[in-house]
Amino acid sequence: MKNILSYDSKLIIMLEGVANTMLLNILFLLCCVPVFTVGAAFTALFSGCRALMNDEACFRAFFRGFQSGFKRATLAWLILLPVLAVLVLTAHSVWLYMRAGMQMGVFTLVVAIIGLVIALGVVMMTFLFYSRFECSLGQLLKNGLYITLAYFVRAIIIGLMNWAPVLMFLLTPYTFMNLTIVFLVLWFAVAASLSVWLMKKPFAALEQAAFGAQEE
Repeated sequence: MKNILSYDSKLIIMLEGVANTMLLNILFLLCCVPVFTVGAAFTALFSGCRALMNDEACFRAFFRGFQSGFKRATLAWLILLPVLAVLVLTAHSVWLYMRAGMQMGVFTLVVAIIGLVIALGVVMMTFLFYSRFECSLGQLLKNGLYITLAYFVRAIIIGLMNWAPVLMFLLTPYTFMNLTIVFLVLWFAVAASLSVWLMKKPFAALEQAAFGAQEE
């Protein structure tokens, strides 16, 4: 019993990891409240989750990521937000019209949904990239698009995972309400951790390539 409850036991380490994940999730949501800070909040969350996965100080990494990346991440978010908003509103409006039995073009809905899914991938890959690599605003936007195209399937998965609560709220509000507690305490941090894991090897390869280029 003492071994199970000792500080370095597997149970205690697991419980500590779950608690840290929940706190990161709550911190992320609090940082998203002003809306214009969503980009910096995602950058910070990715930094915190990466540190947690590497057994490093996750909260220090979160706040450091939020502070150091605030300016560029916020500007990138404000640039990407209008495109995202137009696609969301278009897809949602067409969906509501079709559910109401009104004649709307299925092609319009399909195009809007495809555009939205790709845009979500670009947005998330942009901030995931910035949580690991320092770069200018122009390079950040360019690299976000490049990484999305280079790892398209992973980008789509990452985009859908991280924005699933928002999409669920728009499409099935009742289901969203039933899962609200999950979104509030766990979802975003878990999705961010999975995103970091999915891009661990690609980013390590990019880092190695960049390091090799500097040596030359």
